[in-house]
Formats: sequence, C-alpha cells, structure tokens
Amino acid sequence: MKNIFTLLLCMLTLLVQAQVQKGESKYSTYTFANNQYKPNANGRTVYSRVAIGHVNPKPFIAFSCRWKDVTATKNVRIAVRFSTADNKNDDDVNGSPNYITIKKDEHFENENGENVSELLFTDKKYTHYELKLMGTSNSDGKLLGSLMLNFFNPNGVAKTNEILDNNILLNNIKLPNNGNATVTNETSKQLNTDENLQPTACPCPLPNYVTRTQWGCPQGQGLAAGVGTSTTVTHLIVHHSDGANTSADWGATVLSIWNYHVGTNGWSDIGYNWLIAPNGVLYEGRGSNNLLQNVTGAHFCGFNANTMGTSMLGNYTSNTVTDPARNTLIKTLAWKACNAGIPVIGTALHASSGLTLNRISGHRDGCATDCPGTQFYNTFGQLRQQTDSAITSCNAVAPCTASLNIAATGCPTNNITFSPTSVQNGGTTPTYTWYLNNVYAAAGNTYTLTNAVSTDKVYARMVSNAACATTATVNSDTILLSCIVTTAVVQVDGLQYCNVSPNPNNGRFIVNMHLNKAVKVEYKLSSIEGKLIAVTDASKVIGTVQKTFSHTNLANGIYLLEILFDTKKVTFKLIVNK
Repeated sequence: MKNIFTLLLCMLTLLVQAQVQKGESKYSTYTFANNQYKPNANGRTVYSRVAIGHVNPKPFIAFSCRWKDVTATKNVRIAVRFSTADNKNDDDVNGSPNYITIKKDEHFENENGENVSELLFTDKKYTHYELKLMGTSNSDGKLLGSLMLNFFNPNGVAKTNEILDNNILLNNIKLPNNGNATVTNETSKQLNTDENLQPTACPCPLPNYVTRTQWGCPQGQGLAAGVGTSTTVTHLIVHHSDGANTSADWGATVLSIWNYHVGTNGWSDIGYNWLIAPNGVLYEGRGSNNLLQNVTGAHFCGFNANTMGTSMLGNYTSNTVTDPARNTLIKTLAWKACNAGIPVIGTALHASSGLTLNRISGHRDGCATDCPGTQFYNTFGQLRQQTDSAITSCNAVAPCTASLNIAATGCPTNNITFSPTSVQNGGTTPTYTWYLNNVYAAAGNTYTLTNAVSTDKVYARMVSNAACATTATVNSDTILLSCIVTTAVVQVDGLQYCNVSPNPNNGRFIVNMHLNKAVKVEYKLSSIEGKLIAVTDASKVIGTVQKTFSHTNLANGIYLLEILFDTKKVTFKLIVNK
C-alpha cells in the first residue's frame, strides 16, 4: 500500500483557495500536459487529498465537473470520494467502495468536444475530496485535456415554507467566478412557429410559485443576458432532474441546478422554464415565465425553440412521482397549453427538431436519454388525459378578471395605512404584497407607511385564488402621496397651528395657520446657504390664514422658510423637486 502511495503523481495545479462563503462556487481546474498524469499499471491515476474550502456549508455541497477527452474512444472514467478532516481514507487504487464514479450528462452538447457530469449532492460534513482517473491515455501519456471541478455551497437560501408564508426576498447570493469555463451554445438550432396555434384567453390559472428572487437566483428576477423570448411554444417537454428524491431545502436544490447549468455547463441561465419539488411546490426557472413571454430554455437536445421545459426534481427511473408534484405539473401544463392554444392530446410536428412528437413529450423523445425516468414516462398517456381534463374543468368555470384598488387613511399625517378596496374576484384567501416607490416593502392584508413624505408612491399586488380568474396576479392602482404637511411645534402665544404643504413641492407652496389673537407676522425665504430669495412686510393677522408662495423658477434643492411671530421665529425646511 505504501509503495503504491509513493507512486501517486503531484497535481500540476492545486487550487486550495481562500475559504469560500455561502452561495459561491469553488472551482478547481486541472490541466494535463507534458506527459504528466500517466496512468499506472492498473490504468488508474489517483490524486491526493484536497480541501474543498467551504465555510459552514448547508444544507449540502453540490458537485459537478467538466472535462475534455484526448482520445477518440473517450473511455476515461472519473471517480471522486469525499472525507472529513479527521478521516484520511486509504488510497486504494484497486477501487475503494467510498469512490463514486461520475456519470456523464449524455444530453450535454458542446462544440469543443467537452463533457459534463451529472449533478451530485454530498453531505455538508465533508471537507476534503480525492480524484481517480481510469482509462487509456493517448500517445503523449495524457488521460484528459482538461478537468474543471465545481463545488457549490448554497448556504443562505430561505426555506420554501418561509418563502410562501412570509414572502421573503433574498438578494445575497453572488454570481460565481466562472474560471476557465467556456460558454456553451444553448440556443435553438432552428426558430420556427406553428401558425395553427392561437393564444387564447384561458381561465386555467398558473399555480402559485416561488420566484427566482425568492429561491436566491443571483441573476435576479428578470431575463439573463443571452436568453431569448422569441419562440412560440408548441410542445411541452417534461424532465426529471435525476437527483435525490429528498432534500433538506428544495430552494437550495434549485439554486444548485442554476449553478450547475451556469457555472459548469456555461449556459446563460438555468435551463428549465419551471421546476417542481416532490412536495408540489412550483419554482420559476428562466426569468419572467409568468409574463407569458415564452422564454427559450436550454433543455431539449439542442432543439429548444417551440418548447417549454418543466423538470420534476428527483429521479423517476423506478420511483413514482408524488401526488402533490403530479397535481402541480398537471396544473402548470394545463395553464400553458390553454393559454397557448395547444391541444394536449395528439401529435404535431416540432419544427425545431423536425420530429413529430406528442404535444406533451418527455425529454427522451428528442434524443438518447433516460429522462424523465422510465417509471414516470410510462404514465405519460394518463398525464395527457389528466391535463386535458384539467383544461376542460377550467373552461367549465365562467372566466372572470381579478382587479384591485387600494385606499389610504391617515393623511395629512406622515403615518399612513393602506388597505385593499374594490377587490374583484380575489377568491376566498387572496394574498397581498406592497411596494413603496416600486420596491417590495411588506406582505399582508394592510400596509402602514411611517415617516411618509409627499411624492411617495404605493401600490399592492394581489394573488387571487378564485377558480375563474384568468389572470391570478394583478397590480392595484398606484397612490401618489401629496397630502403630507410639515407642522411647526412652537410656543407662540395665540398660535393654534402652523404647517406648510405640499412638501416636497415645485416651488409653489401654502402656509396654513390659525391665530387666536392678533400677531405681527413676517416671512423670509432663503437658500440652504442663507442667500435671501424673498421677504414680506410684517403685518398683523388674526384668525385662519393661508399664505401662498409661488417660486416655480427655483432650482431643485433644499430651502429655508422663516416665519417671524413678533419676536419668535419658526423655520421650515422645504424641498423643491420638480
């Protein structure tokens, strides 16, 4: 054993990087050249133990790799094993049971002749890894041209139930450093449309889903660069992710798939349009699918045009899809088929691939792959019938449109409460999220804005659960605040109140006051630097007073209004914002 260990070859590049924080990848790149890394007599090359380098990973570590063959046979096999810091596994070149042989992702296509592995999840307790290469080298003694390893820590993703209950928004996940990864062509090989399909006003709603922002997508809610929306969907393609059927955090699993597709495959974004967890929760994939923009995915054998791809998280080669996941899939397919005018029973030409396919097809219908798993695929006849029945049920309900208005109470103070009003077809339990100046602010049936100022804008977004609602998510009208006043707190004998509105303003504002006794009043308006702009003569006033100032030629900025009550002075800070 010791003699074998002494024959181990050193790595050309050992990237033991600084410890990697949550939501980031650790990329280790190996380059093979100069007759190094020749296999031993058993046709194997073993690489010594290396630290993974993540800090407190959770709930797991996702692993994938990318390599380039140097022989026509492409027979090199890669194995990896993981260990803890205090567990130095025996280096058994004859094959330790702890080694995991990497499976090749058969439907990954790359013009540079590269391969990628399937995505592998390993326990968060592991801190080190070892590699083993097996196969035949070329005439130069090389097994591979290059090898890139990707260890991903999705630490920090909110739990799915937290997202659904509290509408948590996450923005702290960073894009990984893609290292030497080459961007892979993921676009469709042909862009055609089916002129016989016509979008319809369909009452089948899109199920509630976890947005890209909510599952922590580093690219945010919109479309990533390079992702197109020009296709017309004619076929609905169903996949399985071929991963574990259980997860401590399905949101973290989705984020890991995104990292795998972007960091290892080199794609522009996650490949699937939608993903469904075994608990039935739907996750948004490529950006803005909910807007019916027909986002072009990267999932169907290079012929991605005219498709929508939905992946069932887990492996269904021998496992049965759970009822909650299947029900969500049926509703998602019914929503898209109904809105796109796709008859789900029967076949049609898929123009991009040139194949005649069922309108609802599995990944294996386009190329040589087991996806979406034999057990699941054998139920597709029933799946099509169930989706067709779901569409029929939707159409049996008279379509209706959801709508929402909101109202504000509390003006002219700067603590204002907003609540829904004139809700139409919200269903029994609609949910509301509130936005202040176009930024998410809170979730709940009402929203209280403290320290409000004029020009603040508030609107609500309602998700209806009405069966008839053709559009389940609607925005309310926007309320633009203009009622906030600035009130003086001053001890002036006989002064009941004094305020200025609006503030901010365009240079035109009104001073309102009420005096119970005659007091001499004078006004001075100056810049924040103290430059005098206007002054009035002092005059005695009593009762309710309104003094209008019109200086609309003022530049945007901060100004001071001084009001003298006999010998006492009150100063207001005014904001001019045209």
